[in-house]
Amino acid sequence: MLLAFLFLIPIAALGQKVSESDFAKSVAPMYSTDPWYVLSLSTNEFSVANKDGKLEITKAHEVHNCELVLPYGNLFGVDNGEFGGKLSYKPADGSKPLVSIKDGNIKYIFTLSDSIYFIEGLAHLSTNEGAMYRLDTAGSKFTYSKILSFYDAPEAFAMYNDMLLIAGHQNFYIIHKNIMAEILLQNMFWRGLYPNSIAVIDDKHVYIGIRSGYVKLNLKNKEIIFYKYKK
Repeated sequence: MLLAFLFLIPIAALGQKVSESDFAKSVAPMYSTDPWYVLSLSTNEFSVANKDGKLEITKAHEVHNCELVLPYGNLFGVDNGEFGGKLSYKPADGSKPLVSIKDGNIKYIFTLSDSIYFIEGLAHLSTNEGAMYRLDTAGSKFTYSKILSFYDAPEAFAMYNDMLLIAGHQNFYIIHKNIMAEILLQNMFWRGLYPNSIAVIDDKHVYIGIRSGYVKLNLKNKEIIFYKYKK
């Protein structure tokens, strides 16, 4: 059984560190308004991370790969946007060939409730969609089945207390341990501002890195606060 002893290699958007003092609490603009367009045209993308229980902010770079290590090889996901992508398996034994599993824009590969899952999605022009699949590795062969469809493209991910948190292109989801999906927030202003990372400190301090700033989210009362880059 390939699932035993696997672990995840996080693929993060890394860059120059930025201070929280470089951001100011701001009114979140309505989608497609003039203030929103100013944010959307910015070249500043910010990634967030939990660094020893504190928020760390960095200038983000695009990330097109994700990876999950298995006992006898690695699962690789590639996301090239409108140009497509693929989920593949590379055996640790270099004499064995690369296994192509599925075409698609692979966003995230992870484990939950002792199973392997992957998420794909695409937000480009009129396309804004995504799905979650369960991957079966029985008998050293790979098969998959779709178990969830999303209303928009999943963009950023974090595991927290046996839950998967997902910032979509415009919605925020919680995937619970029983693989039930909850839409916590809908039609958020960050549509088109491309969430790239989620940092969880606790239930009241969940941060989402986006273009032009970051968002603070309280999972309990659903309060959001937008922090805009001042420079």
